[in-house]
Amino acid sequence: IIQHGACLGLGLAALGTADEDIYDDIKNVLYTDSAVAGEAAGIGMGLLMVGTDTEKAGEMLAYAHETQHEKII
Repeated sequence: IIQHGACLGLGLAALGTADEDIYDDIKNVLYTDSAVAGEAAGIGMGLLMVGTDTEKAGEMLAYAHETQHEKII
């Protein structure tokens, strides 16, 4: 639950900045394979990268297709 809120808060606080350090921190939560935290991590990463043109969107999409969790897909 704490990771869920932290990912959403970080994503919102850094909206559109594409900060690499924050992105890596949120991505680590996504890769813990927790469905609830992963859902928030995906949203947080999207908020962080909104309006940017990076290859990271493809990376996030590929992971979403690979995972078995419905909340992350």
